[in-house]
Amino acid sequence: MSRFFDSNKAPEALYPYLKKRKRDFSWPHYDFNKRGEAQVMPWEKFCRFKGCPCDGRYHKYSQLWTHLKKDHGLEISGSVVFR
Repeated sequence: MSRFFDSNKAPEALYPYLKKRKRDFSWPHYDFNKRGEAQVMPWEKFCRFKGCPCDGRYHKYSQLWTHLKKDHGLEISGSVVFR
């Protein structure tokens, strides 16, 4: 059974994902909430924007957040900083 260590860390079941170095292009595109904001989890390391050519890993959530806002013009739910 997966468990959260705290609200900012990924469940143990996602550790294989977090060890990946390249994006898997079969991953689904982002879901959006009613306000049109992309639902991005604080432990995500890869851009899943459809058609984005980047396949590398972001080392910090804030780098991914900035990429999504600047390069794709997305509004993102939550904050760039998770406590």
